[in-house]
Amino acid sequence: NRDVRNMFLMESFIMGLLGGICGVVLGIVGGQLFNFILNIIAHRLGGKSFQLFITPVWFALLTIFLSSLIGIISGLGPSIRASYLSPKEAFRSR
Repeated sequence: NRDVRNMFLMESFIMGLLGGICGVVLGIVGGQLFNFILNIIAHRLGGKSFQLFITPVWFALLTIFLSSLIGIISGLGPSIRASYLSPKEAFRSR
């Protein structure tokens, strides 16, 4: 029973972790792209280049940690319910 619960929790943790990593990467890439476009416009209009979007490392790590924690918390209910079923039934009814 504990193995089934741990497997469900690990799956929800990995989904939260990968979601957090993808979100941080997309946010950084999107922010850098937007900065690049704004700097081109500013340069053409005679202004100075600047960084509108920055991402501190601590913020990115905190975001990944929190998304992993949310994944674990959201997997608690289903993992506890699955631990009361037989392993065959638990994996069939997920």
